[in-house]
Amino acid sequence: MAYIVPNEIPRVCNKCPFGVCAYSMPYWGRECVNRYDGETDKPNTHGYRCQCVSVDSENRSKVLRADYDADIEKPGWCPLKEIKESEGER
Repeated sequence: MAYIVPNEIPRVCNKCPFGVCAYSMPYWGRECVNRYDGETDKPNTHGYRCQCVSVDSENRSKVLRADYDADIEKPGWCPLKEIKESEGER
């Protein structure tokens, strides 16, 4: 199996190829406890779990949440970084 790496690092977690949707709950849903981090998932929200952090990291079980139709901001601990090419390397 091959993986195609995107040309640009995603700016939001819900559009990242390493993010996995942990839950998606429309406004008519009921609150429930999330199996990954034990926190409550509220109606009209969605949450993604990062799959690109190391196994030993506590962030692996963290679910990043936002309103149902909003993007999830990339956290500061995200390991995906832009690599800038210098002019001489092209």
